[in-house]
Amino acid sequence: MARLSKGAGTPGDQVDVLGLAIRVQSAADSGPWDLLLSSAGQGRLTRWLPVPAGDWSTAQYSTLAPSEFHHQWFWLMATPRGPKVGHSSVSKLVHDAPKKFTVAIAGRTGAGALSAD
Repeated sequence: MARLSKGAGTPGDQVDVLGLAIRVQSAADSGPWDLLLSSAGQGRLTRWLPVPAGDWSTAQYSTLAPSEFHHQWFWLMATPRGPKVGHSSVSKLVHDAPKKFTVAIAGRTGAGALSAD
């Protein structure tokens, strides 16, 4: 399950830090994981900086803080796939929203990224 939202709640198509929330059910049945991503920079040093965006389908979404799993730190980056929607309006998402994202996992140095749909 995924949900798109605006950080500051600017009206209509006004630029804002865009958000993507993803709920993933754990395979170990230890409860769901809630992953929160914001529109952010794409570089090794900027991937944890929020960046305002004006289009849901061209923003790059990143976890702004790393997560830890088995003593390894990682960041997630989600990239929308498909046609450009051309807006950042919450109300227009009902009719025109990104439907697919590619999710990449990167370590502290950004090397060895692994991606999945």
